[in-house]
Amino acid sequence: MSAGRFEPAMHLCDQVLTASPRDVNALHMKAQLVGRAGQAEEAVQLMKQAVDAAPNVAVLQHNFGMALWRAGRMDEAVDALRRAASLQPDYAMAHYNLGMLLEKIRRPRDAIAPLREAARLKPEVAEIWNGLGCALGGAGEHIEAETVLERARSMKPNDVAILANLGRILMSAAKFDRAIQTFHDVLKLNPNHFATHEYQAESFLKDGRIHDAVAELEWLKARGNMTTLETRNLSAAIERWSKENPDAVKNPADAPPSK
Repeated sequence: MSAGRFEPAMHLCDQVLTASPRDVNALHMKAQLVGRAGQAEEAVQLMKQAVDAAPNVAVLQHNFGMALWRAGRMDEAVDALRRAASLQPDYAMAHYNLGMLLEKIRRPRDAIAPLREAARLKPEVAEIWNGLGCALGGAGEHIEAETVLERARSMKPNDVAILANLGRILMSAAKFDRAIQTFHDVLKLNPNHFATHEYQAESFLKDGRIHDAVAELEWLKARGNMTTLETRNLSAAIERWSKENPDAVKNPADAPPSK
């Protein structure tokens, strides 16, 4: 929201709240405004007042949960998003955001059920299938994760996030040829996608294509991306693997280019 619209909207909220301090609509609107302005804790306090005044309104519980999430109060955010989904079982975004939050806090198995429900309610939304695929992959369910992410890709074939996640799942399932091709597709869309270069290098390494892995590593070094823990670990792994497997290097001639 532009500054020209922000100030009048805030003034209107404050006028209403001066006259009626528990006005739910004004509390809700002001919380959204201050949240967009980066005032996460104030947004939480305003949403708390709103849900205290109207505890059985699903959208308020959902937005309370999102405010808590932005403020880094993850456990409380999970509880609020659960309440939202319980109050309104057909509220797809409540299920989706609950699942995405659980995935973010490294609870992928717990994330699967709400994301399944979101996908059932909104099967046309590729981002939901993408989130479900990531949760399944994080829980070790690679076969179903691949199927789900292929569905997401069929809906948005040029979506970098979906392709990158599919590539990671294929790599985890040791389907290196397909993973490498999928990462190649990502890099055609976004040549500077650092995470994909890292995953590509890791796939090359695991598939015995050390020359290609080193080429990816050199690409990352040249762009100053060697500060990340993943890339440092990958560099060490390539060096170690090369010493331990001097005769196991494949010919990379038939591989798709990595960039």
